[in-house]
Amino acid sequence: MNFLQSTYAAAADLAGWDRAALECDPQRW
Repeated sequence: MNFLQSTYAAAADLAGWDRAALECDPQRW
């Protein structure tokens, strides 16, 4: 799972995504 999370984080950073707007709080569910 760490590989997927780190790959996602790297792609999001390189693409300049607004991760705060795209991601939800996992504790919410």
